[in-house]
Amino acid sequence: MRYIDELLRDDALLALPTAPGIAPRLETQPVELEGISRAFSCARLSIARLAGLLQVTLPLGSLDGCPLGLSLIAPRRRDCGLELAILT
Repeated sequence: MRYIDELLRDDALLALPTAPGIAPRLETQPVELEGISRAFSCARLSIARLAGLLQVTLPLGSLDGCPLGLSLIAPRRRDCGLELAILT
């Protein structure tokens, strides 16, 4: 936690992709879903939860008809920074 607190000092925001790529299509077979990088997802999508920080996910657009998202993580006790980032 100390590392993430240092990284987010001075009211910085951490911006990262919500998922390792575009969302899988509804017809994607379970075997193919396993091929989507679980390591990427677990490592990057758990940062806020494990550090006890707030994270919001914004719909960013789409690629090949599938949604793409951007996640923002705010420093500890600086949740209003996310609100300002979203509104501007």
